[in-house]
Amino acid sequence: MNQDQMQNDISIIKRMIDQTRRHTAESGSLFISIGMLWLFVPVLLVFLEKSSLKHYWWPVFIGGLVITLVIGLLIGIRESKKSLPLTYAKKVFSQLWIAVGSVCILTSVLFPLAGVYPEQYISIITWPVIAIGVYLSGVIYEITVIRWLSSSWLFGAILMAFITIPIHLYIAVFTLFFGFVLPGIVFSRNYKKRSI
Repeated sequence: MNQDQMQNDISIIKRMIDQTRRHTAESGSLFISIGMLWLFVPVLLVFLEKSSLKHYWWPVFIGGLVITLVIGLLIGIRESKKSLPLTYAKKVFSQLWIAVGSVCILTSVLFPLAGVYPEQYISIITWPVIAIGVYLSGVIYEITVIRWLSSSWLFGAILMAFITIPIHLYIAVFTLFFGFVLPGIVFSRNYKKRSI
């Protein structure tokens, strides 16, 4: 291998590493955006229940899911328009969240609407799936803190299984902050740290 070929290979490797870092930053904005949306949704759902407007519960919940999909698609489209090489980490991350999102739609919408279980069990059943997604995101980008933060989803699901419903809103806010918003902040900071 001559010197020019070696330099070319090194520049390709550097470009791929930079792409992975950039996608880490994109993952941060994805996690923060979705986390902030879902910090608001449970509050609205509790308000609807207490205001005798329970008939709006499902439209608001499904609306939240649709907005989540739109956010994911917009960030994905923005990434693909950059026409940068698709890194292995990026590909695995995308496929992971497509799989997690598909299972979450089944467990949070289709199964409850089919009467398999009531909507108060949605979080208990869906959150362990999200925990897997967050944990594996930490594995893909080699960020230990994200792997630890993923346990907040499991902790929240366990608390909701054993604690009465009025406290579920506080558990949801705690879980969404530590399980989505904080990992998003860690992703963004990790990108900035590596870019220095």
